[in-house]
Amino acid sequence: MQENETYHNSKMSPQRFLDHIAEGYFEAQEKFCFILGAGASRNSGIRTATELMQEWRTYLLEEKRGPSYIRECAKEIKMEDPKSYEHIFKPDYHLDSNDYFTLFELRFAGRKNVAYHFLEKEMTGTDKFPSYGFFSLSSLLSDTENRLVITTNFDSMVEDALFFCRGLHPLVIGHEKLAAFINGDQNKPIIAKVHRDLLYQPMNTAAEMQKLQVEWKSPLSDALAIYTPIVIGYAGADHTLMSLLEDLPLKGIYWCGIEREPPERIANLLKKNHGYWVTIDGFDEIMYRIEARFLENELLKKKYKQPDKYMKEHSKEQLDRYSQQRKKLAEDAAVVLKKHLEENRNDASGATADQRTEATEELKAKAAMVEALTTEEGKMKSTSDLLKKIYIAFTRGKYDDARDLCNQGIGLNPDNAEFYYSRGVTLHEMGRYDEALADKAKAIELDPGNAGYYYSRGVTLHEMGRYDEAL
Repeated sequence: MQENETYHNSKMSPQRFLDHIAEGYFEAQEKFCFILGAGASRNSGIRTATELMQEWRTYLLEEKRGPSYIRECAKEIKMEDPKSYEHIFKPDYHLDSNDYFTLFELRFAGRKNVAYHFLEKEMTGTDKFPSYGFFSLSSLLSDTENRLVITTNFDSMVEDALFFCRGLHPLVIGHEKLAAFINGDQNKPIIAKVHRDLLYQPMNTAAEMQKLQVEWKSPLSDALAIYTPIVIGYAGADHTLMSLLEDLPLKGIYWCGIEREPPERIANLLKKNHGYWVTIDGFDEIMYRIEARFLENELLKKKYKQPDKYMKEHSKEQLDRYSQQRKKLAEDAAVVLKKHLEENRNDASGATADQRTEATEELKAKAAMVEALTTEEGKMKSTSDLLKKIYIAFTRGKYDDARDLCNQGIGLNPDNAEFYYSRGVTLHEMGRYDEALADKAKAIELDPGNAGYYYSRGVTLHEMGRYDEAL
């Protein structure tokens, strides 16, 4: 990034930004990394820090809570000076990005587990899906040498997009203890989560934000000596990553934001490093344009894999494989049951009338089971209905009923990982951790590609105090 030493205009139009990075990469072999903040995940169904702050502030100001409740929470977390938080609750106060940590601590004072489950619910679920910009990003991470993402986010949008549209598993560095791996395999996309991954007790308090964990400093410094950062959706409100950026002599930096002017702190950083402020419409829009600009290169265009084409073909292959395996298992089960029915008929030939009636009813039930197993739609529906019943019982706190339904499901379909997983989660809630661990291990054995099962096993191990295994 070359500029006249005596004059530097820090504002740059999106088109000039696109030309800068494309020509820098293809003509000057310059490598870029992406620094992402919460704003990047907004269109993926994950609320921004501002939206969460507004919810927490409203919660604390409700009539049944109010000032005394807030003071009690502040005392709980040793927030001694009322001036550090009282201004946030004034009617005419406009929330600042720095208020996030204060409001988070007050909202969840003394309830660490509740805070974690709130974040988990906020960032997971079928309604949380990578927006278009993450698919453009995944193409760049897989098809170019720009392979690094540094993020303050806890979510999995980058890694999900890489798997969905490329079938790739990136190296996710979700804890500072793993930071040394950031400069490892340069042929694999790397995602460095400086505030930790959602699974590893993410950092969310003011005290945690005061300084970058020491394990991150050297690896990130080395990485940013190689890559020129492109910042999108990050406000720089924390004192972790932002402080590091301020301390380092960067190769250059492009900071993309929706405001026309950068905040003072960011402006000073750009001035120090001859960086640029690029006003954009949003994460998805600028990522689409970056991808399109890079695809103007003929060599890259030739090896480019269209994400929607890959997802369609790969999903069909997976579905066909799943259907074929299910069909074979159903046919095999039907043969076994048919043989069992015949044996029962022979056994019933010498029985009393009452015994024959009872046996007949049992045979009818088993015959219905055969039909369910040999009918794809019937089996899928029975499994789906049973899982719904388990979910309803679990959410209503009827753990014994949920466990019994799981047992029923396992009896009908002993190769279905979901039943073991559901029973493991239920047993965990019942405090039966050893049994829960065994069921979760069985679920992983049956479906080793399901990350949620590994996560769930980690939660149980953590609850048992087996922290190294959980990690």
